[in-house]
Amino acid sequence: MYRFFTFAIIVLFIIPNIFAKKKRPKTGEIKSGVYTDTKYDFKLDLPENWNAKTQKPKSNQRLYLSQKDHKIPDDLTTAKKFAKVPEAGVYIDEVTLKLGEFVDSLLSESYESDFKNDIFSKLDVLDENITFDGLRTDNRKSLKINGKSAVQWIGKAKYTFKFGAEVRTRSYRILCIAVKKDNLMLLLLARCEVQFSTEVFGELIKMSNSLIW
Repeated sequence: MYRFFTFAIIVLFIIPNIFAKKKRPKTGEIKSGVYTDTKYDFKLDLPENWNAKTQKPKSNQRLYLSQKDHKIPDDLTTAKKFAKVPEAGVYIDEVTLKLGEFVDSLLSESYESDFKNDIFSKLDVLDENITFDGLRTDNRKSLKINGKSAVQWIGKAKYTFKFGAEVRTRSYRILCIAVKKDNLMLLLLARCEVQFSTEVFGELIKMSNSLIW
């Protein structure tokens, strides 16, 4: 009887640990600096100075990235929580719109879709704690990524926020790269502070150019 209870206690401790260590399904695998998507079978070389996290397997967001050693603008040293940490998301979904139409739909204040809402809410491009004053296009061009048609858009988001009794108006940059294969639209959407955007977006554009799909 004593041996039975001892065995039962051991089992009770071991079984939960076995399930706890069991890996949960993810959107893909990160190995040797390369992300491979399990469902959609595309690959991306990840920037060295970025953290990358896979997402839940059924999510439209396949990958989340944040820069490790990000900088804080001088004018926000006393209000660091309002600094836009360089972040990026890789998304994919079935889209009937053409490439240019899809990018336009993201920029439109009147166009709504579940995919668009999912993209902006998870990347937090539109922060509920600030007043969003619209987008301005700085650069837009068509290009090829490994033989596939793509559209690259870079612009600014203007916003205002309150810091104590002070009201500040600022801008941050947004990068959007859309690539379409058949009826699937793959999107990279990123944001960062204006003064750091050349370096930050350079790393992400290099990542997008590594796409194998």
